[in-house]
Amino acid sequence: LHGKYKHSKLEEWAEKYCIQNADHLCSRSLEPLHLKRKYNYSLPPSTYFPDYCWKTPKVSNIDRTCNRELHVVYAGGINPEDKYSSEDYGFAQYIGVGRELARQKIHLHLYPANPIPKSDFSNFYSLYFKEAEKNQYFHIYEKVPHSELMSAIEGYDAGMHLNIFSKVESYENQYSVTREKLKYSTANKIFDYIEVGLPVIIFDNSHISGLIK
Repeated sequence: LHGKYKHSKLEEWAEKYCIQNADHLCSRSLEPLHLKRKYNYSLPPSTYFPDYCWKTPKVSNIDRTCNRELHVVYAGGINPEDKYSSEDYGFAQYIGVGRELARQKIHLHLYPANPIPKSDFSNFYSLYFKEAEKNQYFHIYEKVPHSELMSAIEGYDAGMHLNIFSKVESYENQYSVTREKLKYSTANKIFDYIEVGLPVIIFDNSHISGLIK
């Protein structure tokens, strides 16, 4: 409950009571540690169980030693810079990341997962479509079913998970999210990258680094 959603004191009390009085806790990430350290929860014995790791990861057959341009993919939530303040969403600077990769002749492919009606998709991501028109290394795609997404990302050279906050304090004040909370959370798409055999590019996250290893 300690995210961007607003809850009553009763709901927060109920969450704490349920967790602290459970015989055992099964968690898909290390986020309960955030509750323990920031909100003084006393936790029962716990099992760390990443529920997305069902399949044995594939061994990629892509030849990454050849002399050619590389293609990096990011799939997940994307909040365009022109609609969300960089003060609060410092991690969502895909225009800057795309241009830096372009300088190195590396393609960036974006697959937004936001629940946006198809009729509004082009308008919501208009900044990115304009960038794609003038930057041959910047690509954005409409949302596709998970099965199609998995087939698509398998053909790229690497997956990327951005976790960069320029103003963590501002974001924390607005959504109760701290750097510690981000450190212990786990992005779903990380497991998709691993499952299809992609190496993963990460930033400033020791938990995800250890998980990928």
